[in-house]
Amino acid sequence: MTMKENQQKNQQRNKNQGGFTLIEMLVAVFLFTIVMLVSMTSVLALIDANKKNQSTLSIVNNLTLVVNSIVKSIAVSKGYYCGNAVAAYNGTAGSDCPPNTPGESITFLTPANSAGGISQIVRYKFVVGANGAPGRIERAINSATDLIPITFIPITSPEIDVKSLKFYVYDTAPLVYSCTTCDLKQPRVVMMVQGIAGTKDNTKTQFNIQTTVSQRKLDATF
Repeated sequence: MTMKENQQKNQQRNKNQGGFTLIEMLVAVFLFTIVMLVSMTSVLALIDANKKNQSTLSIVNNLTLVVNSIVKSIAVSKGYYCGNAVAAYNGTAGSDCPPNTPGESITFLTPANSAGGISQIVRYKFVVGANGAPGRIERAINSATDLIPITFIPITSPEIDVKSLKFYVYDTAPLVYSCTTCDLKQPRVVMMVQGIAGTKDNTKTQFNIQTTVSQRKLDATF
């Protein structure tokens, strides 16, 4: 094999083993950068969505706990009163809401506890937020014998803006079996809550909750 043929073979071998050109490298880097940007945007969006879901879930859990607490408290109590009754309310003067006119507060009497035999007066009411503050649900608990000023405390989270709380109270008069024309229904309460959960615009969620609860203990005279 001549020297010239060896040189041609070496040139052909070097040509076959050639690397990427500068333009090819720039194009590859550019495409890789675009793919990474798209991928990172998707990952960040997923992380942000997860944070929003966790925040919303926490708020909804608080709202669910509040509503369930009110419903349970009403179910085991008696003497439903549509409105904020006087401090020494004894549960004997139950009050229905006027037809088609719900109350924004409710008062009732819990069963006497086994320790001291004293019932408690429980009140729930709606408070409109002032100066841009969110609306809220407040609760007050005091002894049926107390004449002290009633102190209400908020029970809903600051991230919940309660727009409306309505109580429809029915059939608070006792059942009278000896009277065919008297009330023969158990006392019951329909509660409706409306508002907005969340403080940020991209996480705000409107909610409308309605539930009905009746007195668990038989309210009757014979």
